Amino acid sequence: MGYDYRTAGTTYVASYHAPNGHYSTTASAFASGPAAKPPLQALANSTSPNGVYTYGGSSSFPTSSFNATNYWVDVTFTTAAPQPPTGFLDTAVADFARGSVSSGGYLAHGSDGEITLAPAVGAEFDGSALPTGWSAVSWGGATIIDVSGGALNIDGARASTDALFAPARSLEFSATFSGAPYEHVGFGLTFNETPWAIFSSGAGDALYARTNNGSTAVDTALAGSWFGAPHKFRIDWTPTSVTYSIDGTAVVTHTIAIGASMRPIASDYGGDGRALTVQWLHLTPYAASATFTSAVLDAGSTVTWASAAWSGSAPTGTSVVLNVRYGNTAVPDGSWTTFTPAVNGAITGSSRYVQYRLDLSTTDVKQTPVVTDVNIGFAR
Repeated sequence: MGYDYRTAGTTYVASYHAPNGHYSTTASAFASGPAAKPPLQALANSTSPNGVYTYGGSSSFPTSSFNATNYWVDVTFTTAAPQPPTGFLDTAVADFARGSVSSGGYLAHGSDGEITLAPAVGAEFDGSALPTGWSAVSWGGATIIDVSGGALNIDGARASTDALFAPARSLEFSATFSGAPYEHVGFGLTFNETPWAIFSSGAGDALYARTNNGSTAVDTALAGSWFGAPHKFRIDWTPTSVTYSIDGTAVVTHTIAIGASMRPIASDYGGDGRALTVQWLHLTPYAASATFTSAVLDAGSTVTWASAAWSGSAPTGTSVVLNVRYGNTAVPDGSWTTFTPAVNGAITGSSRYVQYRLDLSTTDVKQTPVVTDVNIGFAR
């Protein structure tokens, strides 16, 4: 729901675009005097030409008038802003984007929006081009390299970071393997050479965990159905081993040492119209700490604040503290309370406005807390 504030005593123009050429009219509607429905009043034509219009192939501001005609643009007007019924829920990218994240924080898109600590490399693929620091190369045949709809789609090509990274690193990503042969996501160089540590469709018969340091290679077929739907994958690469996990469960560890630097890389060799899709990708280490400060939330009138809670996950070694403050000015000032932790989800206080802050931290830079939702409840 959205609304806009209007200033009393000011003249506004309400208009609409009719690209198919159809509109309703009443001739001379503003000829005899103003049309009033307090607190709104449409001006008489003698005061200012009313019933304005313009012609053209695209939307533009109307400035012409004819015969004091009413073109019947209805507006909904209220003297009070719409009021949320019982509280506020921040859960989507758009919700969190209204707030601010410190340099150690990150707005991720894994489940439509969450606050995390900043990874060393983070790619959400939410634009129309590869992120800065990424490149793509065709394998030479039919090629798709497409960033759209919040995902990287590749077919007959590979895409990777330009930079190389030394162990120890962990790579998390969401991907949809189509099941076509030779789709790979993980650590590597260009796949023209070793080493690599990847999830791979192999010849198209199964999903594999594949590790190769140039002298030793292990390919493990993974039981289960992993093609045709997105899954969350993780590769933990240490100097002496590589552990592969799917949807939070470790599926295999290869005791193979890879000391050479590698980069995050995704590849689909075939160019057969069956694309590999990567929804997002994060590379450790994560920042040690960060804060997220929400937008100021307006209850519309004075309310009694009752609860504040966050949803998500806090792996071992990580923490999240939710703090809340209140006030009666739209912009926080000295009259506001200080940020106070919400203990066991309970808060107390009365005001029109509220704002929350998340303090995230980790003692294990391979892990980050993840905040997917923040819910602030109140009673009128």
